[in-house]
Amino acid sequence: MGIRVACVGKAESALCIEDFDDFRDLPLQQLAGIMLGARVIVGPQCGATHFATLCGLPQVCWQSCREHAIRAEVDWNPFGVRTITMPGADHHWRDRIRWTPNLNDIVSAALKILKKATV
Repeated sequence: MGIRVACVGKAESALCIEDFDDFRDLPLQQLAGIMLGARVIVGPQCGATHFATLCGLPQVCWQSCREHAIRAEVDWNPFGVRTITMPGADHHWRDRIRWTPNLNDIVSAALKILKKATV
């Protein structure tokens, strides 16, 4: 399928998955250039996904409550970038960082964005 996957964010707080390109700790100007050439960003709602929105990069993101999903889709999306969010149930704030969506759901959403981009 020819998909190239990279990890972004701050090295001190973002993991790099084995065999993925490591683009953590890049200067914003360089990261913006990479995002402008990318087709989708996938990850938890964070600084990298917010920055991707400003670069016009479609995204699949997740967060722990519906209120945050509305922010990603509407409130913090001034250019109307295609965003698929996967909100969890409204967890107690201490449990929010432990919640992650099902991997098959993430892959399905990313493929949906990629398919839409090629149509």
